[in-house]
Amino acid sequence: MNFKFKVNSYVVYPGHGVALIKAVEEKNISNIKQKFYVLEILENKMKILLPVQNVKKVALRNIISNNEVDKVLKILKSEPGVGDSNWNKRHTEYQEKIKTGSISKASEVYRDLMFAKLEKELSFGERKLLDITRKLIVSEISHAKKIAEERAEAMLSKIFLMQSDNR
Repeated sequence: MNFKFKVNSYVVYPGHGVALIKAVEEKNISNIKQKFYVLEILENKMKILLPVQNVKKVALRNIISNNEVDKVLKILKSEPGVGDSNWNKRHTEYQEKIKTGSISKASEVYRDLMFAKLEKELSFGERKLLDITRKLIVSEISHAKKIAEERAEAMLSKIFLMQSDNR
């Protein structure tokens, strides 16, 4: 079987963030041998057994390249999207974007919520999504650029500090 990802490499598990592939194990489930990636989510040290054949289904992917970080920063600096005025629909839309595993989509959610925060106090649900997307973005940028998470966090803060100064 051809493995797309190697042991000891970092990947992104959608909705959970950067994970380390700790091992590839073979398990016998219902008398069927299956191979699994053993992942450890860096944020909370949670272990996940992912059947190798489910990699595409869950959209497991490599960390973005250093060059792709610039695209993420460009999204964060762009004007916010016009979301649905109904919070429940907007919340569902945001969650769907996060579930795709795309850092671009997560960046759009983060940007839109940061702009909303400049205009009003965010609800509990909005603050939670803002925190989730911030962690996803910071973790991936830090691994892509091989910098400390604090430096990646400072990059985001700087963008939105400039945005708030321009309003």
